[in-house]
Amino acid sequence: MTTLPDDPAREPPLRLAANRPFFALAVAQGVSAIGDAVTVTATPLLIAQTTGSGAQIGLIGALQLTPLLVFGLLAGTLADRADRRRLMLWSNVGRAILTGLVPAAVLIGRSPVSALIAVSFPLGVLNATYLSAYRAGLTSMVRLEQLPSAASYLQAVVTLGYMVGPGVAGVLAATIGPANVFAVDAASFALSALVVAFIRTLGAPSGGGPMMDDLRAGLAFTFLNRQMRPLVALVVIEAVANAPLIPSLTIHMLKHGMTPSTIGVAVSAGAAGAVAGIVIATRLSRWRPIAVLLGSLALAGGVNLTMGALTTAPAVIVASLLSSVLNASFLCLSLMLRTSVTPADLAGRVGAAVTVLSVAALAAGTLGGGLLIDWTSGAFVIQCSGVVFILGALLFAGSAPLRAATVTAPSRAAP
Repeated sequence: MTTLPDDPAREPPLRLAANRPFFALAVAQGVSAIGDAVTVTATPLLIAQTTGSGAQIGLIGALQLTPLLVFGLLAGTLADRADRRRLMLWSNVGRAILTGLVPAAVLIGRSPVSALIAVSFPLGVLNATYLSAYRAGLTSMVRLEQLPSAASYLQAVVTLGYMVGPGVAGVLAATIGPANVFAVDAASFALSALVVAFIRTLGAPSGGGPMMDDLRAGLAFTFLNRQMRPLVALVVIEAVANAPLIPSLTIHMLKHGMTPSTIGVAVSAGAAGAVAGIVIATRLSRWRPIAVLLGSLALAGGVNLTMGALTTAPAVIVASLLSSVLNASFLCLSLMLRTSVTPADLAGRVGAAVTVLSVAALAAGTLGGGLLIDWTSGAFVIQCSGVVFILGALLFAGSAPLRAATVTAPSRAAP
């Protein structure tokens, strides 16, 4: 089999566009993201049509998130020690097989929901393994000075996948049924595995000492590094406040007589805004990145404060677009800054630690926001998210370690 020329002894190309292994990784990630977005959309449709149970939707969501919380740190440590290409390849093969069991259940007359429940937890484990390996492997595929930009480009690819996926899922669910839509996700994992197979290497494993020592080193850097601490805290603040935004926006729009199709337009406008925000952040990353980071978060808060008071569809759609542009700009710059601060040898472990914290924050924000919607209103929760965004930006505006952070190449060795 012909492989992409990714000789670790040779420096990667000067331009990302000429870096074939990086391009292959982006293609694999984009294909996988489309499949994931299809599944995210098809899952509640399948359960609603089959059982009508909201509890089962919550159960499957919990089964998919739990492995990220339980195994996320170990997956990050493994990605810094093992062959990342093999981890990504076999994670995709496993995800293709497990996801394919859902439409297979229909073919043999079994419940597709039962099959989905059965595969949700192992799928979550493989998702955590794949995500950690791909993030860590990126450090070996591009030049150090390109790493922050490469990370933002991959984030844009994933976001584009999540723009395309829900539309594909909606059309397919209406034509072939939501259970059979999972075959599309299985095919996307198989195609992604095929692309990864043509990448020669994703970085040599560091190996070495006991795994728990490696794990502690990653956690120590995540929580004790003076520049990393505020960056991680800001990500957690954003995740908690942003988690209930779409549900609260949906409730708010329905209350004011807007149709489900209009709500869909607002959500799609938000996805389009996210791509624009990533592009803007990438272009502004070397121009006072901390000012842009905190300014994006504060301005997003101001837009959310306004959005909660809007009652017409065009105004809400425009506000949703602006909020997503600014929020995506914040998230992209945050990712680039964390990539710059993190030593390349700790990329898998630190990325996994941040992911675990983000997932926990999303869960807390979703639960708390849902309760707050029931107690108050969707508009109030939207405005609360705006207040939290603004307070978070103000809280770290005077942080000297944060102001010293820049979008630069990370070091190769952990300090």
